[in-house]
Amino acid sequence: MFFATWLILAFVLTMCAVFIAGTVLLWLAVAAGLTAILSLFFIGWVPQLVIFACIAVGLFILARSMFNKPRKPNPAIVGDKVTVTEAVNRYGGQIQLQTGEVRNACLAEGQDYDVINREEEAIITQLEGSRVMIRKF
Repeated sequence: MFFATWLILAFVLTMCAVFIAGTVLLWLAVAAGLTAILSLFFIGWVPQLVIFACIAVGLFILARSMFNKPRKPNPAIVGDKVTVTEAVNRYGGQIQLQTGEVRNACLAEGQDYDVINREEEAIITQLEGSRVMIRKF
């Protein structure tokens, strides 16, 4: 394979990586780019494919070890008492957890009031992903 072929492959993989979620294609594009540089040393197409495969596998392993770190547990716990820092309605607002962290929150469904005002206390009733649902204390 030739230098231009590897560059075209790297470009196409980069463009695909932009439009498709995930990083697999990005690492393949980097491997193709590095293989393009190494192809300038007039090595045959079989060693180029082996080099491409080794670089790609190496990048996958490196990326997995770097970016696959354990996540911090969510400090918001159902039943915890929180302080409202910005009025909370059904669509949003802010609360402060006991740890001091400020989070976005909204009213839990089935409440007979429309808002919890600033400085009032509330209780966490539910966690939905990054959303914290609260009710009056």
